[in-house]
Amino acid sequence: MREYCTVIGHRAVRFMLKRGKRANVRLTVHGDKGLVVVAGRRIPLREIETVLRSQANWIHRRLLELDRVRKELTTPDGMPRTLVRGQWVLTKPCLQTRRCALRDGVLEVPLRTDPRPALIAWYRTQARAEFEALSRDLASRLGVSIGRLQIRGQRTRWGSYSRSGTLSLNWKLLMAPPPVYRYVVVHELAHAHYMDHSQRFWRLVEAHCPHFREAIRWLRKHSLLIEALSAFRHVTVP
Repeated sequence: MREYCTVIGHRAVRFMLKRGKRANVRLTVHGDKGLVVVAGRRIPLREIETVLRSQANWIHRRLLELDRVRKELTTPDGMPRTLVRGQWVLTKPCLQTRRCALRDGVLEVPLRTDPRPALIAWYRTQARAEFEALSRDLASRLGVSIGRLQIRGQRTRWGSYSRSGTLSLNWKLLMAPPPVYRYVVVHELAHAHYMDHSQRFWRLVEAHCPHFREAIRWLRKHSLLIEALSAFRHVTVP
């Protein structure tokens, strides 16, 4: 991807351009990369900029939301933080640890040039421990068999369930409150009975997760925040 800058409505806007086999132009706003444009290799830059100007209102709304989200990545006094099970915790460099460790509401991060691999590894480990027991319990309640649990890092999906019995869950769900990731597990396991989103499917989800609508709203409201947090670009070590 290459970075470009253009003027949209008297405002300079930077965007990342990714070329592909598409026949059109697609716009997204990422929590870590900002405005991303995916366009076909033969589409000229001036045509892409025309599309950007035609979507000026949407772009400005999303970038304003991204600005608000990025302010939440640190405390008012500039301390980096993250979410664990829906609760804010500070991240703090620590000389005495080789791995991340959560102690007294502070996530200690080993002193190294790039702390992101250690942070992702910690989240993956915690997610597996948390989701393993929860998934087995909910599978028993729904009469579903889990062959294998995968902890993955998908950008656009919270989870999936295959016909072979593999349950895949996104480690970033550990940033959400427990009722939210409980809903995601119920949702995916319900697909063992109904591989669609029919009324029967949603009735089954509601039977095991009565407040699923609140969970869906939480995910929609905080998806950009989780995307920005999970990049850990705001977490630096001296």
